[in-house]
Amino acid sequence: MKAILKHDKSNYLSWVLSAVSFQELGQSDKALTAFVKASELQPDQLTAWQGLAAFLEQERNKTVVTTDGGQQANDLSEKLCAVYRKLECLFERLSIFNIYIP
Repeated sequence: MKAILKHDKSNYLSWVLSAVSFQELGQSDKALTAFVKASELQPDQLTAWQGLAAFLEQERNKTVVTTDGGQQANDLSEKLCAVYRKLECLFERLSIFNIYIP
């Protein structure tokens, strides 16, 4: 994926897969950056947004467990709400297409 991104920095799927890989390796900052980059490249694609939501939930849960619920958990919750709003809009658009396109 690194080689693909070196040649094509706008490859959506490579950014999503990189994000998941970074997440699995415990490299949270890189995972977040990659999910955000993928969602910016193709904002109407669900995969990056769903991955970002799952990532933020996981990070928020870790933060709540390891701290006394401080500001970092609140910030992650706000970001998560924004991602869920975006997903809701995308799902609404998809449901409209399902009604009109057999």
